Amino acid sequence: MKHITGTALRSAACVVLLVTGLALLAGNDDIRKFHRMRSM
Repeated sequence: MKHITGTALRSAACVVLLVTGLALLAGNDDIRKFHRMRSM
């Protein structure tokens, strides 16, 4: 169980880093668009 949780956390962290990197590359108004999509 602990192993599964660790793996899930690691993949979640990778996704967050990827999304953050993409958002920074895409620029601020895409970030606002993305937040709007997330809050729906």
